[in-house]
Amino acid sequence: MDTPQVSVVVPTQGKRDTLRDALRSILAQTLTDFEVVLVDDAPLDQTPVAADPRWRDLRQDRRMRVIPWHRCRGCSAAKQHGLESARAPWVCYLDDDNVMLPGRLARSLELAQKTKAKIGLCGFDVAIAGNRRRRQIRASVFQGDDRLLRTTPDTNVLFHARDVAVAWEPDLTTSDDAVFFHRVVAAHQVEAVPNVAEALVVYQVHDGERANSDPRAIREGQGRLLPIVREIYSASARRLLVRRMLVTRAKFQRGRWGRFWSHAAGLVQAGGRRELRFVINAAGVKWPFTRRWMVR
Repeated sequence: MDTPQVSVVVPTQGKRDTLRDALRSILAQTLTDFEVVLVDDAPLDQTPVAADPRWRDLRQDRRMRVIPWHRCRGCSAAKQHGLESARAPWVCYLDDDNVMLPGRLARSLELAQKTKAKIGLCGFDVAIAGNRRRRQIRASVFQGDDRLLRTTPDTNVLFHARDVAVAWEPDLTTSDDAVFFHRVVAAHQVEAVPNVAEALVVYQVHDGERANSDPRAIREGQGRLLPIVREIYSASARRLLVRRMLVTRAKFQRGRWGRFWSHAAGLVQAGGRRELRFVINAAGVKWPFTRRWMVR
């Protein structure tokens, strides 16, 4: 079997009907030389993806590989298993509730081959309450502290070489993508992170189950990230990151508005007016009546 150019790792437990849209968006890519590594992390007492009639037509595509894992260890562990199973020299990921736009693989591969960087990013759309908000489309490269403060290294926008000397941390349920991204930057001394400055992925905001709203999980992920960034970025950038972390944790804690606004004021004081959008969105997430219109 010929080696594909790109491996797309899709972790799933086969619960969401959105998996069909996710897989169809991959199979419809303008670049056709790829494989889908679908990691089935569903429990053994649930119908496996390989036998579920909902996905029968999609499984027939020769580029689809279903990896029966059934460990229920979470998304990060499933991504690592998918990375270990990947055959292509380049790897990216897609959650089973999001979709790729048609040029995602072609544009990212083109940039990766041109820059030779071990890891890169792309822009994305946030689909929320019937609207789309565009993110990460104003810069074609991130350098210095911008690699920390101006990037959104979400799982769905990562594109990296398969041979990176970094693994996903299986016990993390959130912030695992930021930890992975900055570990790669540190391990390979990626001074300039290339970015496809156009939206290539649609991130779907919904009210369903999400690990990134658990304050304890957020604290654990943030604690894992801080020692990594200490090796790479300036003290001022790290201080600003910590202030953002405090606001992020506070927005998911019930009540405690005084603490939230104290952290928010400290963030704006440290980072200036450009942090206001972050604060406004966080306040909107914290307030139940506006949460459905906010990025979270």
